[in-house]
Amino acid sequence: LQPGRGAWGLPLESSYEREFQRSPRPSRLFSSTSYRVNRSGNRDYRFGDAWLLHPSGHYPIDERFDLLGQFVSTWADRDEAGSTGEYTDATGGTRLYFSPGLRYRLRGLMALYSYYQYPIYEDLNQVQLTADRNLLFGFDYELDLF
Repeated sequence: LQPGRGAWGLPLESSYEREFQRSPRPSRLFSSTSYRVNRSGNRDYRFGDAWLLHPSGHYPIDERFDLLGQFVSTWADRDEAGSTGEYTDATGGTRLYFSPGLRYRLRGLMALYSYYQYPIYEDLNQVQLTADRNLLFGFDYELDLF
């Protein structure tokens, strides 16, 4: 029923993190990028290749709170309809979002966080369903292996 079902893709990803000493907790800058090469699924429908660039950072305000910030840039190529007859002109495009956020440390290595994401730039192929604003809540647990 869904075009492209059964497709496979090859994700390529790279990331970099830098920690700056600040007593008692450090600030961090982080950047990652990924590119996904997509192949055709059923009836030769192919989702467009996609690229993501994601620089971010956090700055400790006090013992419990961190100020967060991130930019999210996405680019997606147009889908290819194959033999489905689906309309693909309104797929793909470029987006740039800015997301300020806040993290609250619970105990040890656990934390709650939230981001408020809003678009700075959008260049989409025709009219697409996109949100004017996004609100993200999450929980993280840092695992120190070494």
